[in-house]
Amino acid sequence: MKKPSTAPEARQFSRLYRTVGLSSLLGVGITAVLLLLFALAMSSVDLPHGAVFPLAAAAGVAGCAGAGFISGYVVRKGGLLLGLACGGLIFLLTLFCELTFCGGEVGTQALYKLAICCFSGMTGGVFGVNCKRKVR
Repeated sequence: MKKPSTAPEARQFSRLYRTVGLSSLLGVGITAVLLLLFALAMSSVDLPHGAVFPLAAAAGVAGCAGAGFISGYVVRKGGLLLGLACGGLIFLLTLFCELTFCGGEVGTQALYKLAICCFSGMTGGVFGVNCKRKVR
């Protein structure tokens, strides 16, 4: 028996979901590695406690920008929206973890994190779309 074919729009939409999901997971991995390196640096060097939020923000910027870059590089169009989707997904994942492990309190820093994730993801998406590929 023959399977019903899916419309090209549905396949394209499924490809976008897959691309955003996988690039967001890679962005979370980048963020985790950077947070581990920053934790190692803070434990070996006597840094003030006030350096925690800027270092965490820098790791979040790098992870969201990396996710946006990867998704924009793969799809090659719509870098702002892809980056926004990646940044929003990473923000939702971090918000879920914060609510789960930190007792369910969300402060005003959540708005800063949302802005950081969205803007850096969109920036990475634009750079990913505009990055030139090697011609072979």
